[in-house]
Amino acid sequence: MARMTKIGIAALALALACGAHRAAAAESGGDARALLQKAYAAASGAQSIHLKGATKIAIAGGKTVRESESEIWIAPPNRIKFVEKGAESVEVVADGASLLMASPQYKEYRIEPESDPLKKILLTQNRPLYALAARKPLAPAPLEPVLAGTARIGGQDAVIVELLLLAPAMDLQRIALYLRPADGALLGSDERVGMSGGVVEIERRYTVSELNAPLPAGVFSLNPPKGYSLAGGAEEAPSPFIGQTVQDFPMQPLKGGAPAKLSAFRGSPVILDVWATWCPPCRAAMPYLSQAAQQGARQGLKVVCLSDEDAETVGAYLKDNPFPGIEFYLDPSNKVADLYRIEGIPTTFAIDAQGVIRAVETGFGGPAKLAALIAKIGVAIDLAPADPAEAVLDQAMMDFLIGDREAALAQLTRLAGEKPDDERLRDLCLAAMAATGKKAEAAALLAGWKKRAQGDPRLMNTVAYLMADFDIDLDAAEAMAREALKQLDEPPSWDTLGWILVRKGLFREALPWLERASKEGAAIGVVWYHLGRAYEGLGDTAAAKSAYQKSLGLPGTPIADAQARLRSLQ
Repeated sequence: MARMTKIGIAALALALACGAHRAAAAESGGDARALLQKAYAAASGAQSIHLKGATKIAIAGGKTVRESESEIWIAPPNRIKFVEKGAESVEVVADGASLLMASPQYKEYRIEPESDPLKKILLTQNRPLYALAARKPLAPAPLEPVLAGTARIGGQDAVIVELLLLAPAMDLQRIALYLRPADGALLGSDERVGMSGGVVEIERRYTVSELNAPLPAGVFSLNPPKGYSLAGGAEEAPSPFIGQTVQDFPMQPLKGGAPAKLSAFRGSPVILDVWATWCPPCRAAMPYLSQAAQQGARQGLKVVCLSDEDAETVGAYLKDNPFPGIEFYLDPSNKVADLYRIEGIPTTFAIDAQGVIRAVETGFGGPAKLAALIAKIGVAIDLAPADPAEAVLDQAMMDFLIGDREAALAQLTRLAGEKPDDERLRDLCLAAMAATGKKAEAAALLAGWKKRAQGDPRLMNTVAYLMADFDIDLDAAEAMAREALKQLDEPPSWDTLGWILVRKGLFREALPWLERASKEGAAIGVVWYHLGRAYEGLGDTAAAKSAYQKSLGLPGTPIADAQARLRSLQ
């Protein structure tokens, strides 16, 4: 079963809160869904899409880690030009058959075959735009969209549609799409990714957003920029460093101590992965790197992950997301990027036992591709392949978002039945049931998981929370939550018990549990929303308003519910 971390349980909790308590948002949710349908239709039906603006990535409460300006031209389904100017500038052009990538920093370019460039380029650079232009579901799967106000973006009026994205046992993500009311054109997007150690905030705002604008002459031509040299095709020479002995540079051990060098690993094959906690594909690769480290240990394989972030940020993320077998190091001055001309992350180096680089890969292409990379240094491993049901799941969630919800729910229920131990499928199925008011079906599904939960405190806590959300046998839910609490004395457990007591109308009993959870789980909006419900039940209007307002500034809050309750208290 997938791991249910503290953040994972909280993410699941507040995600289902958006579905199970959606009554206050029903009207706005319907409008939001209609506007989202318009946005999908407009983008997927456009002959061209042109965007120009800026991107900022930051850790909430901390430093900005990346700022850039970008311009994008798209001619669906498979032509695109993407130009980004910043610390890691890049220019990418694809004509539907091949892709040219140019690096202004190194004055180099390469050309490689590529039939699906929108996926390759936008899935990591701009997920909302990829979802709209390629008519694909936002991943992880979104729940009920809600209207969250209006704004002025690039001098234009925009309606804000918020989507909560559920990623069980990993991250919680909330995306705000700024859509032009007339045609659904995307004017901007904000992403908040909840994770241990803080919240990653990605802000994209466009000063230009045009559908069906005339395409500049030659915009998708694969002509290399003047003065640039060929770095080599993807097949012949993906990196000029292949065949060279690895260069040393100081690497700080995450847990402290003397700096290490790559030459110290001589005698063992090494996978060096350059990553960051804020990078979605980097985090997606981590479970497979961990699996590779454990499988390859008998063959002497060492897996080293290197980040330019500080020890506090990386350590906080790994505390709730441990990856056994991996050795973690820090490179505060980002020396590795200068030595090896790293243009994007993750970048993974396969280094043989003699210290010679045998392969370099940028991006995460899945477990099969990672296993093939590791095989180039003489280590044979068998990583879990991609689940063939993923395509079915994607289509089901797409239907759930803008299509036939009953058909989508039937598909999700079938998949969950075929894989009864898959927590993610169960969670998505329950979320869909919550959003469509299928209480009886949810009760039946939860009954099976209640039996499986015995002896597993994390699963007991999760099931107890879900029972409360669906208002199913609250006495049994309380008993299960208290039993789980004996082994898991932590904020998600306190919040679960407090929420169950709120649902039972026992506000005074709930208050100390929720106050305690809000102090130690301060970055999780749903905890503050639950606390507001307890204060409101006790008649403390001022405290309730304060808690609701606090929740609206944090990721994962059932926004429409919190806003409705604030209005009712005015």
